[in-house]
Amino acid sequence: MNCVICNSKTNFYFTKEFSGDDRKMLNNSSYLKCCNCGFVFSETIFNMDISEFSKLNLNYHTYIEDPKTISDVNQPPYIDQALMLKVLHKNGLIDMSSSLDFAGGLGTLNKILRKYFNDIPLFKIYDPYMQDLSNNIYVEKDQLKKYSVVFTSAFFEHIRDRSTLEEINSCVADDGVLVIHTLICENVPKDPNWFYLLPVHSAFHTNKSMGILMESWGYKWSIYCPKSKCWVLFKNGVGQKENIIFRINREFQCKYLTVNPSGFVGYWKGF
Repeated sequence: MNCVICNSKTNFYFTKEFSGDDRKMLNNSSYLKCCNCGFVFSETIFNMDISEFSKLNLNYHTYIEDPKTISDVNQPPYIDQALMLKVLHKNGLIDMSSSLDFAGGLGTLNKILRKYFNDIPLFKIYDPYMQDLSNNIYVEKDQLKKYSVVFTSAFFEHIRDRSTLEEINSCVADDGVLVIHTLICENVPKDPNWFYLLPVHSAFHTNKSMGILMESWGYKWSIYCPKSKCWVLFKNGVGQKENIIFRINREFQCKYLTVNPSGFVGYWKGF
């Protein structure tokens, strides 16, 4: 099986054994690694039937996001993501007037925006596994269009094919931005006990693999926000926006945003 990022050869990396309980529905998973870009993926999950994979995602995440559930699984830093979007929108770095939360699940980010940051527009939500079409904030697949901001939180690690990656990018307007929350590091550890190996996580990106994706999609520069654990990819040139980022960091008196004016911000070199 070739790499879905750069189409290079992959080799066996390791196997992870899970508990196999009813919620996880997975006993073990075999992982492959790309010889070129270092992208690591679960061969087991990539080969799952779509109905089986959908059920795995739905059951697992419904359980995790249930307020009655006590869980030690790290959830996305939603409040920090909402604050970052507010800061970027307020300073003219992004335009939230037309925005999509791709794979937005139960709409947790929108709920936080509505309660604490109600002066910026809410996202439309599309989720291939957890659509709530009774709520008009959700859109169906055939209603997807171009958006000035496309946001994906904790989704890139679930993607099993290049066509889904292309579908996400196709929703970004020609002058729009793509916001990605996932774990991206220099090298994926060869460690079955690595904390990010959850039963539903099938894809693990490296700085090199994301740089390849970013270049192939025509993004010119990027920023990373450590608090929100989000990368923001820009199609337009950086121009004077570096100065805006510098002012934000001075205002907050910390390196709130890290910028790479010519490519992908390879922030995490190790753990």
